[in-house]
Amino acid sequence: MEIKLKNKVAIVVGSNFIFGKEICLALALSGAEVWIHHFNEEDKIEQISKEISSLGGTAKVISGDLRKLEEVQKVISKIAKNSGKIDILINNIHVLSKETIEDLDPNDWIETFEFNLDIPFLCSKEVIPHMLRIGEGNIINISATAAVTGEIGPHYAASKSALNSMTKGLSREFREFGIRVNSISPDIVQTSTSLSSLSKAVANTVLFLCSPYATHLKGEIIFLGEEENIH
Repeated sequence: MEIKLKNKVAIVVGSNFIFGKEICLALALSGAEVWIHHFNEEDKIEQISKEISSLGGTAKVISGDLRKLEEVQKVISKIAKNSGKIDILINNIHVLSKETIEDLDPNDWIETFEFNLDIPFLCSKEVIPHMLRIGEGNIINISATAAVTGEIGPHYAASKSALNSMTKGLSREFREFGIRVNSISPDIVQTSTSLSSLSKAVANTVLFLCSPYATHLKGEIIFLGEEENIH
């Protein structure tokens, strides 16, 4: 099954985090124009951009601290102005640390939610008007099985669980307007597959959700991992 995303404009928020490179490559090699967002790892992101270009894809690099609304507005506005539209938003944010509630500093709790939940919220809020203008769009939130299992730590699990709930809420609100919102929840802790294989599985699932084959999927949480570790 070949998936073509020619003439689609995508932004991958948090391309410097786990899964980011594979997602960017998959989207670009399927024909999408990919905006590679990063926070502070310019060298790493430039390498991804160069690799995409060498393979015949189109990629542009953009940075910004998206915890700030004004930065989100600036980034989204620049992409829309330069590319004319935004079809796909991938929220790929993963701030995690294994800590018990006893050791967890309140500031770490706040920071985890700022990244894992607030940034996807702000980016979705700013992108949705552009999608409404063209009558369609795809928002994909990269979550984790920890949202269900509670692994890694209460702060991480709670932030990803809230992200899944936001996914369903946004889907319910905008599905009638051609905007599909879904979540991918990989098992980054106990998966029996390698990180490389898991990254490719996440990227391929992103492609599928962005394709015409997935128009019936709205508000879904797609788990990627060992079944016994999820339920």
